[in-house]
Amino acid sequence: MVNSLGAGAFTALTINFIPVVARRLDADPLLLSIILAAPFAGSVLNVFSGYWLPRHNRLRFAAVAIGFARGLLFLTPLATGPLSFTLLAVLLYLLIAVPNPIFMEVLRGMYPAEKRARLLSITRIGMTAAITVGSLVGGSMLDNWGPAVLFPLGALLGLVSAGAYSRIRVQEVEVQRFGTSAAFGLLREDRAFAAYTFAMILWGFGLFMFGPFQPLMLVDRLHASYTEVGVLGFVSSAFWLLSYFYWGRSVDRLGATRVMAISHLLTVLTPLLYWLSPSVWLLVPAAAAMGIANGGIDLAGINAILRLAPPSQVPRYTALINTLLGFRGMVAPFVGSALAAQAWFGFDGVAILCILFICAGATLMRTVALEPVIAPPIRTPPVSSD
Repeated sequence: MVNSLGAGAFTALTINFIPVVARRLDADPLLLSIILAAPFAGSVLNVFSGYWLPRHNRLRFAAVAIGFARGLLFLTPLATGPLSFTLLAVLLYLLIAVPNPIFMEVLRGMYPAEKRARLLSITRIGMTAAITVGSLVGGSMLDNWGPAVLFPLGALLGLVSAGAYSRIRVQEVEVQRFGTSAAFGLLREDRAFAAYTFAMILWGFGLFMFGPFQPLMLVDRLHASYTEVGVLGFVSSAFWLLSYFYWGRSVDRLGATRVMAISHLLTVLTPLLYWLSPSVWLLVPAAAAMGIANGGIDLAGINAILRLAPPSQVPRYTALINTLLGFRGMVAPFVGSALAAQAWFGFDGVAILCILFICAGATLMRTVALEPVIAPPIRTPPVSSD
């Protein structure tokens, strides 16, 4: 829980504001696309993690990597221009993705399968509570003190979180070593996993293709202040927090992929309302829907991978999907920016295309069959007294 609270505070005070701060520093659409693609660039390298993940003390390795990455934001006062700030953000995102394949293994060891979604939702509630409060406070602090003060404060809280993470104790299983060809071989060996991955690619391509236009719309068209951006973050985080009270049980009862499909459809409101809204306050429903979707995608995504992957192959499954989704996240923002620059396509065409991709991903996800962990009760006909 301490790890979750610290991670939430770090996210609220830093990650949520990075694109808007970059735009305030006059970052152009290309630099914004680089920032939005950076979180996924590190994930691309996960396919090689079979060669360099340690055999023992993997959790402590992850904690050190996370702490070092978050500590980079102590350098924010030195990043005063769009290029230097973009470089700092890219380094943060690249390093923070290094231990990603380990996280699923830790979650598998911490929570029993039949209660995983409900127990995980408890710590996620703590994390999103910190994000909710931090988003509201962070916007006001940015308006008054700027990122040179706020981001190092967020880094300090992030280091507290990493220290708590290093103290978690789980029994490590002997994981199978894998190379890149073995990782990609999963797409042939496991058809359900392949369909799940393709659905995630379609949905995410639509959502992240629209990513560069959100800070552009907020700053250039709607003239939103940091406080208003913080309020949107607060709304999203509040609904994200509340969603865990529902999704924690629903993932077990409805099945992970059904919850994922519903959550994907909710994200359609983001490109739709940013495309049509004349006021920053009309973006509140999109923020609320995104918060609800974040909770469902978080819990359902974790449970789907842990249901699909045998215990000894969790890092292999995680590394592959992180790599493929990393490519998706790297490419999509640049495709969106390139299409919007074409007179024959423009911003309107990008918004419509994003909506179509999101709906296609949700439809395909609905076809991936994963049985619920908690089976519904069997209804038996009443016995006649005759």
